[in-house]
Amino acid sequence: MEPGQYDAAAAAAHAAWERLAAAQTVCMRFRHANPDVSHLTAAELDAMLRSESPPIIIDVRSRGEWNVSTIPGAIRLPGVDVVATRGRTLVCFCTVGMRSSLEARMLAKRHPECRVFSMDGVLCWSHHSGTLAIPGTSQPTGKLHVFSKQFAQMLPAEAERTAVWYSSASPGMAAAMCDVVQQLARSALHRVGIRS
Repeated sequence: MEPGQYDAAAAAAHAAWERLAAAQTVCMRFRHANPDVSHLTAAELDAMLRSESPPIIIDVRSRGEWNVSTIPGAIRLPGVDVVATRGRTLVCFCTVGMRSSLEARMLAKRHPECRVFSMDGVLCWSHHSGTLAIPGTSQPTGKLHVFSKQFAQMLPAEAERTAVWYSSASPGMAAAMCDVVQQLARSALHRVGIRS
């Protein structure tokens, strides 16, 4: 390897590490903010998916985010109550773990017979596995909706090129923010014992 090639490889490795560290830092904030929720890393979810009894994966992101791609085999949140009563393990995910922590808390209370987790998010998943599919198919895709441009910059460099996000003034962002506010309100009501 030529000296210049080593420098370029070292710089690329360092940049990849910085992106992963930024994603993990954001996800860790939501873990610490929700100590009453059981959390999983992307690596732990990947191991569970390879087990003899894989969990039910629940994508709690907005419809706009879901329409771009999801973790293979994931279902959308509205379909959960039908399958959750089987006492299986449920793993919620979103972009960075905020929305999935809120939903995991509520699902754990509604379904005490289930083991319920929040996974760090698709940002960390993209660094670990990166396997994504077009919803409702097993067709792989490299596209990922990451909610905001700030989060796109935390993806692996090759994934950032195909990332999709809401612009701050778009109707999609407004709808997604309404979803987030609604999740926060439902979670707050659930914490004080009022079902929404």
